[in-house]
Amino acid sequence: MKKIIMLTLFLLIPAGLQAGESAVRWLPLDQAMKEAKKEKKLILIDFYAEWCGYCKKMKRETYTDSKVVERINILFKAVSVDIEGNKEFNIKGKNTSEKEFSDSLNITATPTTFFFKPNGEPIKGIPGYMEPDEFLDILNYFGEGWYEKIGITEYLEKRPK
Repeated sequence: MKKIIMLTLFLLIPAGLQAGESAVRWLPLDQAMKEAKKEKKLILIDFYAEWCGYCKKMKRETYTDSKVVERINILFKAVSVDIEGNKEFNIKGKNTSEKEFSDSLNITATPTTFFFKPNGEPIKGIPGYMEPDEFLDILNYFGEGWYEKIGITEYLEKRPK
């Protein structure tokens, strides 16, 4: 009987509210842009290359960290873009490939994590691999709106530990 009650409660909890989500909810870029605008959330784009060892490490270690997953899924619409990819998106009525989109932002290093405002305006790209704790600071800086008030160095010096 106890198992039936627990199973029933589990099924009644909406998926987005379940504690401890185990994976980042990655979206296609065009969908992320529509949802971000509607929900007033920033967009996080992980620019990677298939051959990039640090990209694979970040996917394996950072993007699977439970705290990172939780912060991304709460604060952002997340997208993963292959800088050499041919997959196409429709952005503002124009079809563009992953490669063309990456080139338009001058993405030359991978991994690069880029943040955009809900209206699609670029904020900043941060190149390089980041450990989960370091990445959480970056997620909070952008996701909580600190980027509009102070520089990242000042934020990192003053943030609550």
